[in-house]
Amino acid sequence: MYKRNTLALCMLIFFTLLLSSGNVLSQNCKAELKVEKDRNFKSADKDGAVFYLVLTNSSSQKDSFIITKSNLITPCNNSTYNTPKSNTELNSTILGSNSKAITGDHVVSLSPGQTYKFQVKVEAPSKKDYNHWSCIEIKASSQNCRNVVSATTLSVYSSDPSEQ
Repeated sequence: MYKRNTLALCMLIFFTLLLSSGNVLSQNCKAELKVEKDRNFKSADKDGAVFYLVLTNSSSQKDSFIITKSNLITPCNNSTYNTPKSNTELNSTILGSNSKAITGDHVVSLSPGQTYKFQVKVEAPSKKDYNHWSCIEIKASSQNCRNVVSATTLSVYSSDPSEQ
């Protein structure tokens, strides 16, 4: 009798673990992160530059996303302002849907199909940054799946105002 109960308990635990791990594996963590009007390239003037972004949860379940930013060293210039100069790092800030600066991790919970609009403000360049590109990668990472599900690169050209 004891062996039978132990076997039944072991099978119950095994199937419970199997079903719960199957649920984790079947998650379809998908999201789309886009710059409005596909305007990933901008010039920064004395006021800097502002990018408007939209994050959409395109999975079939609610998910929370961590939005992060990082400066890239890889070139992101385009043919209009092509320059062999290395990238410069311009300061940038993520502004939430209320247009207030976000400090630390920015976590957004979205239901399936729901969107979240936010901004990235890039500060005005200094003289040493003129005629350089700044490349900023914005990532949305799923907390359910613990991986990056969408990313986009913002390219900012710092033109010399005396040449305009």
